[in-house]
Amino acid sequence: MKNLSRRKFIRTGLAGFAGLTVGGPGLLKLTYTPEITVDRVKLGNSGLNVSRIALGTGSRGGSKASNQTRLGMEKFVEIAHHAYQRGIRFFDMADSYGSHPYVGEAIKNLPREKITLLTKIWTYEDGSDKNIPVQESLDRYRQELGTGYIDIVLMHCLMQGGWSQNRRHYMDGLSKAKQDGIIKAVGVSCHNW
Repeated sequence: MKNLSRRKFIRTGLAGFAGLTVGGPGLLKLTYTPEITVDRVKLGNSGLNVSRIALGTGSRGGSKASNQTRLGMEKFVEIAHHAYQRGIRFFDMADSYGSHPYVGEAIKNLPREKITLLTKIWTYEDGSDKNIPVQESLDRYRQELGTGYIDIVLMHCLMQGGWSQNRRHYMDGLSKAKQDGIIKAVGVSCHNW
């Protein structure tokens, strides 16, 4: 075995990295899509099995935009397809992130039955859904996504006690949508910043 000094090892490694950088990202692209699976888990008693990892769409999300949507449609779709090809079948969105049309574009040629869609409805007074019946909001979400149903809808950022009473309008609307088969499961996200 040939002896290699630490200095020469580092120099050789940097030269190789520089070669890849100069050669462009095309050198790093795979010529095939590897078969990768992601564990699926049962989601409580909802009857849904979801991939353990979801593709989030709301980094620095709000006001109908997020870091992911600010990439533009083409790049977003590329990222979503990359995730799908690697076994991620669970997409996490929110109306406030503006991500429904982006996910809709990404999934339009994918088998819907293999995908889990989770979105969130904003129930605070500054939200776009404050004076709109829940059914109308869900209809718009489904139209933006290009799907007949949404797997999971969460009431977003419920951080104060009493939400089960003062958000009754949303809870009732989501329960009816579940009975009508428009959504499969209902929940809440309980966090703050």
